[in-house]
Amino acid sequence: MVTIVERVESHLYIKSGWKSGIVATLPGQGDEGVHALPGDVDIELVVTPDKLWSWDGHNLVYSAELSLVDALCGTIIEVPTLDGRLLSVPVTQVVAPGHKKIVPGEGMPCESSKGDLVLHFDIKFPTSLSIPQKAAVKAALS
Repeated sequence: MVTIVERVESHLYIKSGWKSGIVATLPGQGDEGVHALPGDVDIELVVTPDKLWSWDGHNLVYSAELSLVDALCGTIIEVPTLDGRLLSVPVTQVVAPGHKKIVPGEGMPCESSKGDLVLHFDIKFPTSLSIPQKAAVKAALS
């Protein structure tokens, strides 16, 4: 038995807001028989998880890692957007574990507006401190 495989190039445009489970159809791109027209190809969308990004409705959630110094003293977080821009988000307040910062209008598009970008902060604590470092931290925070 001989199987003939033909490579066909098609374009499938994924609309913003599509989630796992949506089925897109490429009409007439499937197999055809001697007395049968080509069938359709159905493609089921599977959204794979990302370690930095997640999705909550129309909001995009970005996990930003902060050092303890940046969490206490402030910093600027550089956030790469899905449309190729780079947002510089100032973090000026003290950031506690579990803290979130919302950047309005930088999420996923919806009917007449856009969702928000939600920054979740993951604060990296030092694994150890020397005795002089402990003394300096105590003095600074007292």
